[in-house]
Amino acid sequence: ILNIWAKWCAPCVVELPMLNQLQAKGGTLAVVAVAVDEPDPVKVRGFLVNRSLTALTPYLDPKNVFAKALNIHSIPVSLLIDKDGYALVRVDAPVDWFGTQAVALLQRTIL
Repeated sequence: ILNIWAKWCAPCVVELPMLNQLQAKGGTLAVVAVAVDEPDPVKVRGFLVNRSLTALTPYLDPKNVFAKALNIHSIPVSLLIDKDGYALVRVDAPVDWFGTQAVALLQRTIL
């Protein structure tokens, strides 16, 4: 899962704990959570640690390279990417990753 987020984005902050849980489970699923609002990795790491989101590695994109390349106009955005690097699904909204639809999608495509 590639997730584009920012510290100031309330829906992003709600979604991050679910992504952290998915990453903590390990297995074949990996979560790449990319912060687009902060160039300082120490601040992003601190933000995650203060919320006990320690399974997530802080990736940064302060120049919005992902946003431009993926034509992102609002966040959060999540892309479900298969092992070959193909984007299977894109959601331009927060996702309930433990909801029935998301779990079924993950089981059909990735897990």
